[in-house]
Amino acid sequence: MSVMIAGIASFIGASAMMIWLADMVCLPNSRDGVWLLLAILRLGALPGEFIISIELTRFGAVSGTDWPITGIAIALAVAMIVVANKLLSGRDDEARSAISLAVLLWPPFLANTVAGYLITVPVILAPELLSDAPWLLNATALTLTAILIPFFVYAYSRLLLGQPDVARRSETRSILLVVTGIQVLVCVGIGLLKQAVPFSFIPGGGMLIVCVTVLLALGHSLRKAPPVAR
Repeated sequence: MSVMIAGIASFIGASAMMIWLADMVCLPNSRDGVWLLLAILRLGALPGEFIISIELTRFGAVSGTDWPITGIAIALAVAMIVVANKLLSGRDDEARSAISLAVLLWPPFLANTVAGYLITVPVILAPELLSDAPWLLNATALTLTAILIPFFVYAYSRLLLGQPDVARRSETRSILLVVTGIQVLVCVGIGLLKQAVPFSFIPGGGMLIVCVTVLLALGHSLRKAPPVAR
């Protein structure tokens, strides 16, 4: 009984600490500090997982050709995420105001969460079908995620932007369409990559978007920081 109470107390305390830290930090163009905490946790686990993948390659458990395929796929995904950040930040167009990064960060996570709940329905109704074809479960989850992302982007754009004026409406719609396409391509592409290669260091599509966006925001903050007086 005492062990259970200690476990519950630890869980509540850790959750409270995470909420407090998320409120204390804030990324540029985003009101949610939780993304920085998520990126720190994922990037902190990356070196150990990378070393394990190297060891698996040394022992022949992983093909050497999987490395260039993985590198090219992740590089393309990172490049698309950088483009999405630039479109939303408005740094290349000073006359255009920035769009909140929540439009980029939240939809993939929410879509993946909802898809995870929806996928439990066929798992319960037809477990033998999915057990014989495990790839079908992953393909279904990726398809649901790709379908749900545009809905969450639309919802967040209405929530955060309201009704933009006529002059900005077309430009904002074009930007959000490009961002939505990037989110779908990254999430589906990385999901297929994780299924094709056994590397544990490959993050999910949503987490890759978070990590790249956080690093770009931190780099932008450091460049804008005033020089320290000596």
